[in-house]
Amino acid sequence: MNSINVYEQPLPGLGQQFELRIDDRHTLCVIALRDGRRQLARRSNGEDTTDMLIDLDRDQAATVGALLLGAQFSIAAPLDTEPADQVIVDTITIPHNSPAIGKSAVEALGEFAHDVVVLAVIRDHTRDIVENDPDLALGDGDRVAIATRRRQHRAVTRALAGNAPPTDKTQ
Repeated sequence: MNSINVYEQPLPGLGQQFELRIDDRHTLCVIALRDGRRQLARRSNGEDTTDMLIDLDRDQAATVGALLLGAQFSIAAPLDTEPADQVIVDTITIPHNSPAIGKSAVEALGEFAHDVVVLAVIRDHTRDIVENDPDLALGDGDRVAIATRRRQHRAVTRALAGNAPPTDKTQ
């Protein structure tokens, strides 16, 4: 596996910018804004200006991230019916009073082991964009990207966020 360098630059008051050199001519910029939005931009190497490609809200960014990781989605039924076993991807923010604080995501979701997959733990104040340590203790403000069946989504969200409302707007 090749080594890939990601360069991070703080954007005071806004968030973080991450840069990934794509080839000899282009760099991909991912701007992670504090409000959860993500912006993708491309810069030609040696130039100061970037071309904005796309602006995503939190849910769209989590879905694109899951797609890039190779997640598979079920096709929603037509009209207003959605199958209970439909897989959804969500990012759940851990609040300060969460029952999951101090536990790993896997520990916090123990009873749902067959119904949820932890895709990533996202922590703004660490060097890595995504934490890959499955035993990482969750803390206030961490975001856990999950894939779960729709019928389990509320319970999985409660296991991670406590009484905070689910972030999925379709519930």
